[in-house]
Amino acid sequence: MHENKIYYISQKEADKKLCEIKQRDEVFTVTWLDINNDDVFQKVIEEIPNNLSKTQQIKFGKEKVKALFKYDKTYPRWVQSPEWPIVNGKPLVFSHQEKVKGDDCHTYYYFYDEQTKEQTIVEQFG
Repeated sequence: MHENKIYYISQKEADKKLCEIKQRDEVFTVTWLDINNDDVFQKVIEEIPNNLSKTQQIKFGKEKVKALFKYDKTYPRWVQSPEWPIVNGKPLVFSHQEKVKGDDCHTYYYFYDEQTKEQTIVEQFG
């Protein structure tokens, strides 16, 4: 016979675990950016000094993320989820975005490699 085990944790323990997860994720929370690249994520994590308080670690992490994800004048205003291109482990620089005249459904996001100047275009619908 198979026995199911049910484990209970207090609300305080649940809140603590949620807070720990949230603090870790807040390091990377920037409204115009969603980091899904493990290499970039790990690089930022490794650079955060352990001797800082949680608040200072979050601030440090956000500053590192903003320094990695560069833009010329302003950050992208995504119509869908962020799709920042990363080439060879390095985020490209955001140049600008534009909508197709007469077509409110397409938005193009222009990025370039800071060293090679090669351009990459991301297209979103919505």
